[in-house]
Amino acid sequence: MQTTLKKSTTFLLSITAIIFTAFVVGQTWANASEASLNDDLSKKIHHLNELKMKQQFPAKMMNTLNEALAEGGWFTKLDYSGTNLSAAGFARSNDQVAQFLTTLKKPGGILYNGMLLSSTKFSEGGRDKFFFRANFSCKTASAGKNSKKKVNDKVLANLERGLAKKNDVRGIVEKIEAMLSDSQLKITQWTSAPSLSRSVYGEISQKVDLQGNYHNLTSFFNNLARMDKVVTINELYVESQSLTEGDFTVTARFIFSLFIKDMGE
Repeated sequence: MQTTLKKSTTFLLSITAIIFTAFVVGQTWANASEASLNDDLSKKIHHLNELKMKQQFPAKMMNTLNEALAEGGWFTKLDYSGTNLSAAGFARSNDQVAQFLTTLKKPGGILYNGMLLSSTKFSEGGRDKFFFRANFSCKTASAGKNSKKKVNDKVLANLERGLAKKNDVRGIVEKIEAMLSDSQLKITQWTSAPSLSRSVYGEISQKVDLQGNYHNLTSFFNNLARMDKVVTINELYVESQSLTEGDFTVTARFIFSLFIKDMGE
């Protein structure tokens, strides 16, 4: 009788241990699964916030450069790619060149690590001017994830409203084309381009060549920054031209990317 009771007790303890172990393992898996989902949500939210910042960067860059260069100065070339910007232009004095760089070194700016490569004096019509070249680093994204921001499905869903649907792509591209026309910019070439970013969403990229002037180009980027759909500028090259074609004082080339939520569905 005691042997039978002892066996029954041992059996019950074994069953209890198995159930407890299964519960602990199941809870661990559940916690790991929840952590994985939260990490995935966090990555997507962070990614979409980064894309939105990148969408706004060209407008901020053009406005910042224009405000930093004193009256009487102008740019002859801008070459932006990823996190780097090369700029060249003319100023009325070396002091203006120095002030230009100092202004862009203010804390919290989107352009930093400014480096003057050269400043050369020219005389024309009895007046001096200085041709300068400089390089900058670009702050197109936040320094890191902000853990204080909410991470949940509603936050992600709200951000994903900025993503296009496959059926809407043509209309959005046509809207961008109309924005260029409204900004008095003349498109000289429009072709497809390979995607340059590593997005978790679908992406369609286009390369645009155009003619216009600095002011109108800045106006276009300001309008693009306000679009409710995520459209980023990955590369931008601007070069001044002679005044042989009326109002077209610069040529520009950029690659833009449109991001799509249901690309793979």
